[in-house]
Order: sequence, then structure tokens, then C-alpha cells
Amino acid sequence: MKRFIFPVCLTLITTFFAALIIPSSCNTPIAGKYVEGRWVCDDGTVLKLSFILDPGLSIELRPPDCLIMPYEKYPELTEGRPIVKATKYICISNDTGDVHIIMLVEPKLIIIEHPISGSLAPGYFHRYGKFCSCVQIEVEMTWTPSDQVLGIGIVDADTGEGIVRWYTGGSAVAVFTTDWMKCYYIAIISYMYNTKTINYSGIIRAYVW
Repeated sequence: MKRFIFPVCLTLITTFFAALIIPSSCNTPIAGKYVEGRWVCDDGTVLKLSFILDPGLSIELRPPDCLIMPYEKYPELTEGRPIVKATKYICISNDTGDVHIIMLVEPKLIIIEHPISGSLAPGYFHRYGKFCSCVQIEVEMTWTPSDQVLGIGIVDADTGEGIVRWYTGGSAVAVFTTDWMKCYYIAIISYMYNTKTINYSGIIRAYVW
């Protein structure tokens, strides 16, 4: 990804804008637990989660160098955001022949780190967020006891649907590619059949546009 140097005043404005997108309350979780086959938050919302065993891929994903958006949405979505480059394209659908005008935008991404920590009994979880305007979210975690199973998940804030990856061994890094037009929660979960309380700490790293 290209690196650009911005004036100090723009950097301060950008940092302030990012703080509005992801408030400091992201570091304070909403608790919840596994009840009769459902993952229920203390605020009453239900997370509709799908669970997978992480394949252990060693490939590190990178946030995209550019974003694509409809031309008519371009002024609205880019207002107040630092943009490095914007190029206009005319696209014709092979199926319908419809003409679409799109913008190819190279954004300046801001990396915001949120330290997190807590304790979870088996079947309990913590939900962090919302995280909005992100093109990638990484969660780097350590926990004890290391033989207990920890879940790291991402949840669509509008639908409650999400995916969770299970980890063992006491440390893990989960990388999620996200739709920058949506908001997400991060869920840290103690497997319901664990035998001990997990103590965890880590960082949620959000690549914000």
C-alpha cells in the first residue's frame, strides 16, 4: 500500500474524525452467555453465529489499496474523508447493456488499536464495538489456561449474523475482511464445554477509512 505524508493539522482532524467513527466505548464490552442453543447478550440482542475451526493459514491478509463506489454515492460517502486518488469509470453490463458510472477511490486508512481484556466462564462471551467504516479488522489475543478453547468472531451489527473461529494454544490472530459500508461487533467467546475460566487480553486493530 502506498504511503503518503499529510500535514499535522490534517492528521489531527483525521484522528478526531476516526474517534467519532469508533468511540472509546469500544474497549468496554457487552457481556452475554450461551442459553438453550442461543448466544444472548445482556442487552437482549441475540447473536446468530456460525462456527468454524480456523484452518491455521499463515497468509497475512492486507487491507485493500482502493475502494469502488457508485458515482452517485461518491459525494455523500467521501464527504470529510481524506482521499488520495479518485478515478471515474464508465462500465457497461455484458448481460443487460446497462451503463454504470463508478468511482475508484484510494483512501487513506487509519489504524486504530483497542486494548481489550477480561475473564470468561465456559459458555460466556464479550461483545465489543461497533466498528464502522473499516476495510479490515484484526484481533490479536492471548489467554490462559492455554488448553481452553477461545472463539474470536465478527458480527454484522445490523443483522446479528456472524462467524466465529475456534482457537486453542493460548494465542491467536484472527483477520476479517469487512465491508466498509457496514458496522460490526467483535465477539470473544469461551467455548461452552470448556472446564475452566479463561483470562484473556489482546488488541482489536481496525483499519478505518
